[in-house]
Amino acid sequence: MLWGGSRVLALANKKVCAGLSGRRGLVERARRFRERIGGRPVLLFHCASAGELEALKPIAAEFNRERIALAVSYFSPSAQTALRDDTEFDFADFSPIDSAAHVRSYFEAIQPSVIAITKHDVWPNFAWTARDLDIPLFLINGNFPVASARLRPGARGFHAAVYSAFREIMAVSDEDAERARRIVGDGVKIVAVGDARFD
Repeated sequence: MLWGGSRVLALANKKVCAGLSGRRGLVERARRFRERIGGRPVLLFHCASAGELEALKPIAAEFNRERIALAVSYFSPSAQTALRDDTEFDFADFSPIDSAAHVRSYFEAIQPSVIAITKHDVWPNFAWTARDLDIPLFLINGNFPVASARLRPGARGFHAAVYSAFREIMAVSDEDAERARRIVGDGVKIVAVGDARFD
């Protein structure tokens, strides 16, 4: 329904149109990247848009790029404005459409060793496919506001099924960590480590 609705919305919304057109050829671009880096392991980050991508940069800067390749996927075209040059990440492109088939094809092309999602742009098939392919999945800079829909009784069960795919949830505060526990219980390791953009 989301895929079909977005195609209709793209007729009137330039941002949605840019997002759909930007995803054409994504799997082939990911495959070429994988071939270019050879056997280096890939750490795949995922974010929603420009602000979240900025929060990834202090983390990305800590890695030895000769030993590991850094890739980032983003949902919104606005993230492209936060990519200052082609040295911050080895690969930066749109995230796949969130269907099991699209996500699996993307993961099989890029072959990530680890995936880290920042903030809150958690898509069900993205998370479940990572789990099914046994790719360690982490949530970093995790925020769970008091008014979050994820905490509502009618939605909590669904979000528990999604967030249970994570190996670990790293929340921005003790309060956010506690709210994350209200969603997933004790099945996922949850720690409070701060927000990488500010801390």
